[in-house]
Amino acid sequence: MDYTRDLRARIIFLILFSEIEAIMPVDSIYISILRDPVKMYESIYTYLRLDLRFSPDEGTHLVSIEEFFANTQLYYQKWDSVYSGQFSRNPMLYDFGLHPTDMEDETKIDNLISVIDKRFDLIMIADYFEESLIMLKHLLCLEISDIAYLTTNARSDDSIGSISKSLSKKIKAWNWADVRLFNHFNRTFHEKLKLFDQDEMNQEITELRKFNTRLKDECVADVAVDMQSVWHPEGIKIEGFRLKEEQQDENGICKMVTRPEKIYTNILKLRQSASIRNSL
Repeated sequence: MDYTRDLRARIIFLILFSEIEAIMPVDSIYISILRDPVKMYESIYTYLRLDLRFSPDEGTHLVSIEEFFANTQLYYQKWDSVYSGQFSRNPMLYDFGLHPTDMEDETKIDNLISVIDKRFDLIMIADYFEESLIMLKHLLCLEISDIAYLTTNARSDDSIGSISKSLSKKIKAWNWADVRLFNHFNRTFHEKLKLFDQDEMNQEITELRKFNTRLKDECVADVAVDMQSVWHPEGIKIEGFRLKEEQQDENGICKMVTRPEKIYTNILKLRQSASIRNSL
């Protein structure tokens, strides 16, 4: 396959929208992605080892997600002074700039959702990832090859916790602001989705799946768990790819699509620093 198409788009990946908007050009295109809050919270609690962060005795007693929800205020306020605002309540709205002290302020939450709605060109939904990528393709005038992907940094099945109906209700109640955010943009996402010709959407999704399959067949020797090159918290199994011998080129597409996000971020930072130095 030919992956050499030269795209010189200026794309910045960021976490905190509120900290970057002031320095961006006025015609910038803003894109983000949301995930079902229940699935999101289980993932964060497990992957970031909040059971360890909430531990009152430095890890001897691990606080399960069920135990956390039996006394949320205790663990949120007492044991999580560093991470509570970032991860353990309404993490999606936090990333959009909601301060931890405003997690109960309905007016500020509704105002922020309104700002996001007006400012962002596309809010993708992880639970409809393929449809979201097709929307992104049309928004940015991309080709299927530009949005092809391999799923990296995924937990193995035995590292994904089950969520009961009772626990799901507690997660939604605790993260009610993220639920409000998600419900709003899940609705607007499906409104946009209805504007697409369904046959065309299905055809493009089929084309994307075929491209992804060819990419995996061309690049991947096998899928492994707990590879040294893939960072993962202790006790959490993360799947990674072993590349075929002929696909070890550091600058090749196979390396690019299978790199863990931390390594990829460091590479981008180094390239950006070099670009800035060369422009001085």
